[in-house]
Amino acid sequence: MQRRAGGLVAVDTGEPLDERAVDLRSAHCGPQTRWVRRCSDGFVLPGDDDAEQRLLELPDGESARVLVARPAPPCVPERAVSACRELLSAISVADVAAAWQGWVVPVNDVIAADRTGACLHTVAGSYLPAPYDDAAAPVGAFGSVGSLEPSGATHARGSRRSRGEHLDHVMVRANQRPADEHESAARLGCAPPHRARRATQLLEQAIAERGVVSHEDLLAAQVDTHLSTWPGLLAQLLGDRGPVAKTLRDWLLAWDGDMSADSEVAALFARWRDTFARELAASEVLTPLLASSRLPALWQPFLDPVARVGLALESIVVRGPSVGLDPQGAAVRTLDSVAAEHTEAMDTAGSRSVENQPSWGLLHAFAPHRAHPDLPPFTAVPVGGDTDCLLSAGTIPGWGPACARVPAARVLWDLADPAASWWITPDPVDRGSLGAAPVLRWAAGEMDHALPWVPAGGLEPTDAPGPRKVSDGLAAVGRPSCPWSVPPRM
Repeated sequence: MQRRAGGLVAVDTGEPLDERAVDLRSAHCGPQTRWVRRCSDGFVLPGDDDAEQRLLELPDGESARVLVARPAPPCVPERAVSACRELLSAISVADVAAAWQGWVVPVNDVIAADRTGACLHTVAGSYLPAPYDDAAAPVGAFGSVGSLEPSGATHARGSRRSRGEHLDHVMVRANQRPADEHESAARLGCAPPHRARRATQLLEQAIAERGVVSHEDLLAAQVDTHLSTWPGLLAQLLGDRGPVAKTLRDWLLAWDGDMSADSEVAALFARWRDTFARELAASEVLTPLLASSRLPALWQPFLDPVARVGLALESIVVRGPSVGLDPQGAAVRTLDSVAAEHTEAMDTAGSRSVENQPSWGLLHAFAPHRAHPDLPPFTAVPVGGDTDCLLSAGTIPGWGPACARVPAARVLWDLADPAASWWITPDPVDRGSLGAAPVLRWAAGEMDHALPWVPAGGLEPTDAPGPRKVSDGLAAVGRPSCPWSVPPRM
């Protein structure tokens, strides 16, 4: 951008930047002025205080670089509400596909199966074309709406235990990066493939044992705390290092990857991994990344070098030596450092038990966010899992063991019988009807009925638009079918 006649314009097109000042007020601070800027391409990301001040004081004729976030344009905004209503009344794969038509944001990776044997996988939503190779993208990878055709290789013969139907194929999406290079390049923040492999393993095991996948099997997969790759990586990094920090090394090499809340070895592993990430981030080859991004602290988890190294540790262990990093050397130095911090626990050399150490859940406790600073914080609850577990209670290695994010909801939606669906959110407020705050049951891996006022089988199919007709569920709990009244027109 360039300052011209007091305003900011795009250097290449001359387009003026739309700027407006907004006064923010809070309970503890006086009014603060923030600038909101946008152009035809999207919103300008605000910089840190120094960058913002330099932009305000930019002399006429001088230029400055800004970052613009270009959102996907909502072509049919009203779909945000109607799509949700249609999904609630869906009873088949075709209904699900129709409901997602026109959906914009957020982009969703969707799987649906019904009791006829049909199975759907689609990417629904709108996101921007790749600037480098739009023409080469497969259908649905870029553009407004993903392909909504059922995948030909993913048919099953049902999924409902109560109807006695059996599966012969498992389709899993665990936010893993697509195998196709073009589709993969369009996505950020994808999970590594081992999460999907773990889910597939658990569901195929259920099929082998019982011939069906039940609600309980799906829930068990959602709360699984196995971190499959790290035992192998630890063996690669520490397996031939002799007597260095022998006790800690033995514990880590004997660890099976379980990140459950009551595991003490998982807590020691997380401490080692944090230090390992910081050790690697301090490598000389990564020093140029330590310069300030000139963006506010809000963006630190996405741009901070330690955070980026921490979230890429698996790749760095495998590929780091090719770019001048020394993962094995850093791993051994980290082992000595962590062992020195826990000398009391290391006194019993050769012991395979970890005593008097905090469990992973205590280090990894989750406290729901309290937006207002004058209100007391919510009580933290111990949780298991980790960033790359199926129970993705995420940490940022190098930033400490606390939960950086957790699943916003846990849902098992039953197309054949919505009244049999389960769901739960980490809501910290006790609403009075269930006897405890949902976050406590959420942390324990429990679920609530999604439609508690409707008995199983209480929703009948209907040809009328909107949700299905309630046959007897509302009557069973003594509630009217329309608990609100429509005011008369004036």
